[in-house]
Order: sequence, then C-alpha cells, then structure tokens
Amino acid sequence: KMIPQVIELLEYGFRHRTWDFRLPYFISFNYAFFLKDYERAGEYLAKAAELKPDVEWYATLAARYFYEGGRTALALAYLKDMIPEARNEAIRKRMITRAAAFEKILQIEKAVLAYTNRFQTKPKKLEDLVKNGILTKIPEDPYGGSFYLDDEGRVRATSKLAHGVASRGT
Repeated sequence: KMIPQVIELLEYGFRHRTWDFRLPYFISFNYAFFLKDYERAGEYLAKAAELKPDVEWYATLAARYFYEGGRTALALAYLKDMIPEARNEAIRKRMITRAAAFEKILQIEKAVLAYTNRFQTKPKKLEDLVKNGILTKIPEDPYGGSFYLDDEGRVRATSKLAHGVASRGT
C-alpha cells in the first residue's frame, strides 16, 4: 500500500542510473497496474523502450498506455517514430497494425468532438456520427473487431486491439 513511495524510490534511482532500463520499466508497471495512470505509465515505458530497443514490445505497450491515458494522437505519433526502428519484422507488422487502429480511433475521436460541438452533447453510439453526416461510415478495426463508444464516451474496440479477441466490453 505504499506505491507512491515505491515510485518515488524508483524515480530517484532512475535519476542516478539513467542507463538502467529496468527502473523506468518498473515505474511504468506501478503507474499502470496499481495507479491506473496510463499516461505516466506510457511515458516511463517509452523511456525503457529507448534504453532497451531489443525489447520491442515495450514500444507497442507504451503506445497502448498513451491511448488508455486519453492521448491517442501521442500513441500514434510514438508508434510512427518507432516503426522504422523495429528490427524484428513480426513486431514491426504488429506496430503497423496498432498504428492503423490508432489512426481510425483518432478519426472517430475527432468525429465525436465535431458531433459534440455541433449538438452540445456526446453521441450515444457511433452510428449517430454516420446518421448526422459527420462520418460517411464507421471505420473498420484492423484487428477484426468493431469500434464502439463505452459508457464514458471513449472509443473502444471489441477486439481490445488484439487479434483473436471478439468480446465487447471494457
């Protein structure tokens, strides 16, 4: 029950061991798992990915944390920067797929904002965006699922941005 103190100690260590990828990795884990602060988790995991580029899944997870933290544009920009650096072809393809999903999510988020500005209320479902001419169609999820708005009005995917996941939920 002392997560803030643990993070403080890890951050202190990282200020003095700037080469050690494990410290930002564990800071990221604590922010994500215990505090549900996905934006900060993404920032630290991106630092770990920079220090340990051979662990390329750090980059895709960092991007996911940025998205979960409400920063889809940052998630997309980060992945686009990381894709050319990927040495593993399978991981590069996963990054490309995730970037494509974030592009579509960002398109929907912008449409939701346009709808909200026009009607002074958030849409209840994505179909409202098409019905009111803000989107011509709902973009397809590159993972094979469907996009939807959760109870808080955030754009989500039934795929949960992973292949082989089809259930709807948060």
